[in-house]
Amino acid sequence: MPQFLFALLEEKIVGCVGVALQDFVSCADLYPFLITLYVAESHRKKGIAQCLIRHAKNDCQAQGFTSLYLCTDLRGFYERF
Repeated sequence: MPQFLFALLEEKIVGCVGVALQDFVSCADLYPFLITLYVAESHRKKGIAQCLIRHAKNDCQAQGFTSLYLCTDLRGFYERF
């Protein structure tokens, strides 16, 4: 860690997400964190963010983590995941 996952469409990056041991908050006992989720505006609402988050969660589980944390002011988007 950190690691980044990319969503490709026709060999072009249309989204990305990162996983890191720390975020900008100082919570040394909480890790890993989901960071830097981005999907190009023209490709939003197509399930790309959901797919990126699912892959990040699966990668964390495969490494033995039981939680994946997030620090954000964005309400209503991440709760469904």
